[in-house]
Amino acid sequence: MVDWALAGLKMCGADQPIPMADAVKLGKRGGQPGNDNAAKVRKDRPDGQRAPAYGTSAAYLKARIERDAPEIAARIHEYPSVAAAARAAGITVAKSDRVSLGEPADAAARIVETKGTDYARALADALLAQALAHNAYAGTAG
Repeated sequence: MVDWALAGLKMCGADQPIPMADAVKLGKRGGQPGNDNAAKVRKDRPDGQRAPAYGTSAAYLKARIERDAPEIAARIHEYPSVAAAARAAGITVAKSDRVSLGEPADAAARIVETKGTDYARALADALLAQALAHNAYAGTAG
């Protein structure tokens, strides 16, 4: 238990007082004392959490922004999303194919813009077929 507490204190830095239980908990997350290859936490992160090494999650993008563009990281709250901040930092982030449904005309315009006219036509045909099938089943007319 002492080894875990010491490991936890080393991860936090000697200048930060923390309760013994927290030091033990943090120390248990890492590998065996002296085995840096097995460490499960990043020693350079004050929260002890490991940032993903790759991907498009908000945690990964935020870590990249903090590392590569600290000036944007300081203003991250000014952006509508972490992905938007990442784009401003020059980090390539694919835009989502999701379309928010709102007014039908707005949704239709976004579908045409993001998916193209062939997809929009196929979707319109499928929606019409579903509506006709539903009306026939419900015994109502269109």
